[in-house]
Amino acid sequence: MSASTKNVDTGQLVSQALSSSKQKHYLKTYKDMIQDSAKDYYTTLFKSTGQETSVKVHFE
Repeated sequence: MSASTKNVDTGQLVSQALSSSKQKHYLKTYKDMIQDSAKDYYTTLFKSTGQETSVKVHFE
């Protein structure tokens, strides 16, 4: 059945659904949550190589 289903690019659908101003508003609103999530992700990723690993995250 999946052979007859259209391949949907969900990333493209989201970017089309959100105008540029809506995207900016969304990113501004959730900036802290997005940054916290990135910090957690990369800290976990690099700490998995060894507990003595030090991770410092800087956002510009």
